[in-house]
This record gives sequence, structure tokens and C-alpha cells, in this order.
Amino acid sequence: MISSYTLIPSASFYTEAGDDSSTNTEVVTLTQRVNKLSRFRLTDTDLDLCQTIDTMLATREGAPISGLLGEVENHPILTLAKHFLSKKSRHIASAPALRSLQQRLTAVKLGIRRDDLMGHDGFQSFARTNYLHRYLLHHNHTLQIDSNTRDILILFKGTFQPWSEVRNRISLNSKGVLNGQYSQTGLIDNDRFTWKEFKPFKRENPALWNNHYIFEYCNWTHKTLQITDNHSWVRLRSANGDVYSVGEWPRDKGQRWSWIKFPLRLKKARLMSPDVSEFWRGVKVATLAFAITKNQFEEIKAQVEADKAAPRTFHMFRRNCTTYANKLAAIGGLRVQTTVDLSKILTPSSLRPFFSKMHDRLPQLIQKVSKLTTAIMLNFCAAIMGNHTGGNPTEELTGTKRPHLPSLKELTTIPHTDHPHGIVYQLTPKVGTWRTNQMIRLDAECEAIRQRLSVSDTTQEEREDLRSQFQELERERSDIPFRLPPDLQASAV
Repeated sequence: MISSYTLIPSASFYTEAGDDSSTNTEVVTLTQRVNKLSRFRLTDTDLDLCQTIDTMLATREGAPISGLLGEVENHPILTLAKHFLSKKSRHIASAPALRSLQQRLTAVKLGIRRDDLMGHDGFQSFARTNYLHRYLLHHNHTLQIDSNTRDILILFKGTFQPWSEVRNRISLNSKGVLNGQYSQTGLIDNDRFTWKEFKPFKRENPALWNNHYIFEYCNWTHKTLQITDNHSWVRLRSANGDVYSVGEWPRDKGQRWSWIKFPLRLKKARLMSPDVSEFWRGVKVATLAFAITKNQFEEIKAQVEADKAAPRTFHMFRRNCTTYANKLAAIGGLRVQTTVDLSKILTPSSLRPFFSKMHDRLPQLIQKVSKLTTAIMLNFCAAIMGNHTGGNPTEELTGTKRPHLPSLKELTTIPHTDHPHGIVYQLTPKVGTWRTNQMIRLDAECEAIRQRLSVSDTTQEEREDLRSQFQELERERSDIPFRLPPDLQASAV
């Protein structure tokens, strides 16, 4: 049976081997040495360092890995080995010592021994190219070794099967990437884009969220506001433990030339479930979770399936992944403002305070002229980058296309974009502060009731009433982590 992945798993990286301060000190010292290495030369000193790192990794070999994905990926010894190999990547093919280190690193991340990894045609390449260890970690799965044949057994459509058979039954593209996916039942044929029904991608213990229906607004972004490397997606949790995930992506995400040539053109979009960000390495995801009703839960699922069936468009600024997450959040009762002035994003973070102060000191007329000039310049630059080659991003591909600048008013308006930065660094802390204050208030009220119950002259009827009030406060207290401040609630939950 496949074991379930817990919402808050153990923070330990390895269950059989821990790390002490002396090891961490040695890792820091070795990391400093690796930082100074040349990428172009391979010396005897480099090979000695390779042997030292290999010996350190060997102490972790074969230990079952557990814990949060980001924590395991950022384990100091694994990070050191990856850093060293990236420095010497051009020499791996010609240096047996480097290949040996790479093989041991792969084995450690997969929770098996290097000897068990050897001799299996194509498995090492498959595991590295498809980041197999991330999916094993996420689903709390393991690889098994056949005691007789020493073949690697991997979960395939719900049962463990030898790799020697599985490799002929899976489909890889020209780059060795799996055309299907690794799911809670192991390797399957369907990818994350080929689906009609919005189904859960894993199952967890619903008691962790008090058996509520939960909407999770998931984001990863940088602390400094910037235009790239941001993403938003949605995670749903049912009262029985099913977990769903969906995010919107441009269809040509992997086609770099299309983005370099016309990054702002209107593109075809598609929904991914589960969103690949669920499995990304070391990404700290900021999650805003709150309870929704069963009706809202079902309405969101139905909306996702309807959106999947219809043609969709993607625009980097006006209709992106955050725009879609906002749409689903609104059904769940959360309506937030995520639009950001593009002039702020494009201004280097180190210069923003200077320009802000300078702008505030200018006369009103100069401020208006400056804003108008900025708007015209940004809109013309956007047109050059493809903004004029598609239809209005508020229309479906099947609708009537028209230029993005149909009027003088739009030309003189500074463009905006939906961006997750405000949710991560403003809204989420605000909600956290409100929840903390509510817990403090409820704790004080509970303590007041305890004090009144300790008084001997209260009647039996009064004591029963106080106990009833206390139980109600306890129930309210247990639900605070899943509630939103009243000013953010678009509808009652």
C-alpha cells in the first residue's frame, strides 16, 4: 500500500544518520574551497577534494530520506556535492572520480546504495533528468531492490515493477523527459496537461486542517519586486483529505525564441494539474490558506473543469497565472488587489526609494507630465515586444482580435500587471497578524472563564453556562488558522 504524505512531515533529512557541528564546519570549509575552483581546469587538488566529498556522501548512502522537499534539497552535504559537480560539469565525462561522485549523489537522493544503482540501463539518466527523487519525497515513496536479481523496483501504475520492464513501457521525449508523470500511484502515462476531470493528486490527513474544505493561494516570488521568476497557483483540500492542485501556464513556455522575439504577444494558455511547482526544488512557497464551504469547493472544481475544456489565452501582464488564481480565489470568497504599476517593477530596487522621494518633491504639473511620458514610453516599448501582434487578452482566442492600444486613453495609461508580490509580503503577513491577535483575544477570554469557574460561589447553572461558553471559544480558537479577516471576506464562509 502507498503511504500517505503528511501536511507537516518530519523535519529530519535522514532517519539513520544525523549531522553534528563538526560536519557542518567541515562543509562550510569545503564550500569555501569549491567556490574558488576553476570551471576550466581539473587538477589533482580538485580530485582530492572530490574524494573527500565522496567519502562524506558515503556516510549517508542507503539511508531512507524523509522530510520537507526544500529541506532535503538544501541539505549541506548534498548541496556541497551538487555545487562541486556543477563547477566541474565539463569534466564529468572524462573523469571517473567525478562520475563516481555523481552516481553516489544520485543514489543518496534516491535513498539507495551506489552499487544498487549500477548496471541498470538508462535508470541514472532517467532519475536525474526527471528529478525522480523530488517525486519520491513528495509522495513519501521509495525505490525497492529485488533481493535475487538486484533489479530496481519502481512504482508503476500502482504496483512495484522492475525497471528493466518499466523502461520499455514509458515514453520519453528527445531530451529524456517523461511524457507522462510520476503520481501518487507511481509512473503513469497521462501528463499534467492531459485531463478532463479535476482530480486529487495526493491524499493527506484532513485532521490537520480540522476537516474543513480549504482553499490555498500558493505563490513563490522574490523579496524584491521583479518581473520574472514569479508564479501563482491554487491548491484545494477536501474534508476527506483529497488534495488538488492547478495552475495556468502559457502553452509555449519552453520555447525560448518565442519569448525572446515577442514576449508580450497574446499566447495560448493551458491548465496544469498538479502544478509542477508542487515538486520544485528548494522553493519557499508562501501559502494563504482559508476555509471555504463545500458548495464553494464544488463550484471551484466545476470552474476549473470548464476552463480546461475551453480555449484559453495567456498574457504576461494582463492575463497571467496570478490573474487565474485570483479568479478562483474570488469564488472561494477572497477578493484581493494584485495589480502592480509596471514602472515600479522595471525600476531597479536600489533606485526605487530615490525616485519615489524625488517624484514626491516635484510640482503637481511635473508629476503629471512625468507620468504621461512614462506611460507612452512603456506602451510603445510593449508594442515593439509584441503587444500589438495579438488580440485583447480579455478575449478568448475564438473572439474578435483587436490591437492592445485601441485608444489614446490606453496609450497614456501606465500598464499594470497581476503580481503575487503583494499577496506574499503584504496580505499574508496581515492575515497572520490578525489571526495571532484573535488567538490572544480568545486565550484571554478562555482564561477569564477558567477564573470564574474556580470561584466556589457560582451556581451549577452558571457553571454549565460557562463550560458551554468555554467549549464554543475552544472551537472558535481551533478554526482561527483557517479564517480570514472580515475586510477580506467577499462572502461568508
